[in-house]
Amino acid sequence: MPRVALAALAVLVVVGCDPAPAVRPQRLQRLLATSGAEFVTLDADTRPVTRLRSGETRSWQVNVGRDAQFAFALGVLPGSLREGDVTVRVRLEGQEVLRDAFPAGRMRWWNRSVTVRPVSNGRLELEISGEGVVLAGPRLAPAVPTPGRVLVWISQDTVRADHLQTYGYSRETTPEFARLAGQWTLFERGLSAASWTLPSLASQMMSRYPSFHGATNHLRRADDRFPTLFEVLASQGFAVAGVTGNPFVSEKYGLARGFDSLVYSGLRADVISRLALRAVEQWGGGDLVLFVHYMDPHSSYQPPPPFDTRFGEPYSGLVDGYNYQSAAKTDADRHHVRALYDGEIAYTDTEIAALLAELEKRGLLAKAVMAYTADHGEELFDRGAWGHAHTLHEELVHVPFALRVPGQAPRRVAEPVSLVDLAPTLLEALGVAGPPSFQGRSLLPLVRGATLPPVPLYSETARTEAHHQVAVRDGRWKYTAFYDTPTSGRVLRREQLFDLEADPDERRPVARDLAPFRREVDGFLERGRSAGVALEKAPLDAQEIEALRALGYVH
Repeated sequence: MPRVALAALAVLVVVGCDPAPAVRPQRLQRLLATSGAEFVTLDADTRPVTRLRSGETRSWQVNVGRDAQFAFALGVLPGSLREGDVTVRVRLEGQEVLRDAFPAGRMRWWNRSVTVRPVSNGRLELEISGEGVVLAGPRLAPAVPTPGRVLVWISQDTVRADHLQTYGYSRETTPEFARLAGQWTLFERGLSAASWTLPSLASQMMSRYPSFHGATNHLRRADDRFPTLFEVLASQGFAVAGVTGNPFVSEKYGLARGFDSLVYSGLRADVISRLALRAVEQWGGGDLVLFVHYMDPHSSYQPPPPFDTRFGEPYSGLVDGYNYQSAAKTDADRHHVRALYDGEIAYTDTEIAALLAELEKRGLLAKAVMAYTADHGEELFDRGAWGHAHTLHEELVHVPFALRVPGQAPRRVAEPVSLVDLAPTLLEALGVAGPPSFQGRSLLPLVRGATLPPVPLYSETARTEAHHQVAVRDGRWKYTAFYDTPTSGRVLRREQLFDLEADPDERRPVARDLAPFRREVDGFLERGRSAGVALEKAPLDAQEIEALRALGYVH
């Protein structure tokens, strides 16, 4: 069951210009950034809710100068009502404008909307009959949806930058992204804050490094006291919709906060794109955030035709996208695995392009702020291993990163930047102030062609409580410390330093005094310890643990 306090319902007055105020899209349910909301998942769609008792009426004072849409969703908690119908009535100034019913036994969201006539300081009421009913996303919006401020964030799992031709790769894996990157700002050295999904995406959403947000391994959720980018935008009236292929982006891990709707699907990219378009269809106009996280090319590598054979030589071996970690023994085997990985990148490139083309047809992209990021890279036997999370080498933390800010000329930025800077950059581009908890800084000066002073950039990985790696990028130097973390305290087990200008593949550790770098990392970890991050366990059930096991995160 949900773990925190119920979301409050706020009384809202929609204020406009006299004598006939226009409708500015507004949520009528307040999401609490500090104490959170109760979340309910129905048909893989997670939404913040308020519970309603049978016969209970919720009401709002509204000021509407022209026809508007009152939109909302209702659902029934599993097990609370197994037969019969739930009835909903909506009244404006005592006059019924909607009466509807839906079967209580269907575990899904029922989205409804009704036209609200112009009214001055009128009372809008919603009444339900039926037990275990929850209300999600009540909003007022213009009768004809029109976009306000729009943010589209495309996130992709497990993409190393050096497998995109935009970053110098020999294979044309991403022709569509290459076209977009020529029109956007491309960051040539985008660095992930972690080498696997949970801590990386939490850092991108919360603009905090893993040691400062708490979601450091698959048993830990992000600290609710630190707001996400989506909570900040929701508090400013944005409708926030998300579609994810990764189970880490969920309420269980504290990353559903701020979403009006967060849909999960473990299927491939074409399904994710279709669900994203469905989410847009449920949007009622006004300011919009759309977050779409594609799972491909995360293992297993199984691109659909014709991408399964696009990059490979003829291959007759027994290695496939499932068994490669144990079965790939020869160069031919390994070349085949890399071809499958590249095929998945190319396949998803076409799906992202198709999604953006549909959004453009719907008029959403003309003035949209847009971002493309990856959460981490992938080792493809570069150092004798497969997968991610086990090191902080460049193949795992150097990820593609591009931004589109309306009115800004395209450019390539050579300075290394961290993806903890993503959230403050997006907020500034949308004209929204960031919270003091954000550790990153806005990159808009770089987007505009100016400069920023260099700062140390960190990455971390700690798949278990027993080990912790921290890397710091400081100019041309990259230092990595490997710690054992017994209960008595942190123990430095090994350390390395690389000169990335002379040795970009990190093959030759530099022999020099490491004390200054060691002190830098020690100070970083001490600041994290002093931040008092709540190390709260993620409340996983057996099915969720099995899903993580299938992805290789639980052994």
